[in-house]
Amino acid sequence: MKAWITGQSEPVYWIATAKSYQDAVNSTPSLNNATPLFTGDMYAQVMSLSPWVVAPESLLDIDDSILTCGIFITSNAGLEDVLAHLRSLLTAGLFGEEVLFRFYDPKVIFPMFELMSTAERNAFMGNTSSWTQFNNDTALSYSSIPSPDFKISTSAWWVIKESHLTEPENVDVLAKNLERRFWEKLPDVMNVVDSPLDAITAVLIDSKELGFGGDEAQFRALALIVHQGQGKAEDAARALLLSSDEEQRLKNYMKECV
Repeated sequence: MKAWITGQSEPVYWIATAKSYQDAVNSTPSLNNATPLFTGDMYAQVMSLSPWVVAPESLLDIDDSILTCGIFITSNAGLEDVLAHLRSLLTAGLFGEEVLFRFYDPKVIFPMFELMSTAERNAFMGNTSSWTQFNNDTALSYSSIPSPDFKISTSAWWVIKESHLTEPENVDVLAKNLERRFWEKLPDVMNVVDSPLDAITAVLIDSKELGFGGDEAQFRALALIVHQGQGKAEDAARALLLSSDEEQRLKNYMKECV
C-alpha cells in the first residue's frame, strides 16, 4: 500500500472516519497534518464524530491495517480546496430532506459509486481525480478528470438519488423517508391509514415491478396514502408545496386508487 501511495503522480490524501483516525493517532502518536471535516457551530455538539483528512506527508507513518479502513483521494487542487469541496458534501438532499451524508465511509460511498453514472461521479468528485479503497492488497478505484470550470460550492448541493442506493435498500429507505415526510406534512391523513409504512412499501414494490421511475413511484405512494386517509389532493398539494403540474399528477394517480 505504501508503494501505491508513493507511486501516485498527484498528492494523496486519506479520509478517515472518527474511529479510524483515532486508531491512527493511537498507533502513531506523532501524527501531524490532519484536519477535521466538521467545522463551525453546526457541528459543535458532534465534533468527536468528525471524519478527518490526513495530508500526504503523514500517510507513510500509519500502519497499513489502519489505512485500509479509510479512503484515499488524489488531487492537484491543494489541501484547502480539497477540504472545501469535501465539506460541501457533508450534507446532501435525500427525498426532499437535507441529511448528513457519510460519504467519508467507504462502506457508504463505494457502493454508490458503482450505481452512479460517469457524469454523476465526475460531478461528485469535483476537484479530486480519484477515490480508492483497499481490500487487503486489492485496490478499488474510481477516477475522474476535474473540470477546468469546477467551482467549489459553499452550501449543500449534492442530491442522493434513489438510483444511488443499493438495491436491497431502495424500497426500505424510500418508504421510511416518505412515511416520515407524510407524518410531518399530512398527519390527519396518516392517522386514518392502517399501517401506513406497509402501505407505502407495498406500492413502491408494485411501482418497481411495473417499471415506474423514482418520482412516479413516490406520487403513486402519496396518492394511495391520501386516498386511504380520505384526504383531498388539493390539501396534500398545498401541504407539500406541490406545483400545479405535480398536483395534477397526484390527482391522476388518485383516480387509479378508486
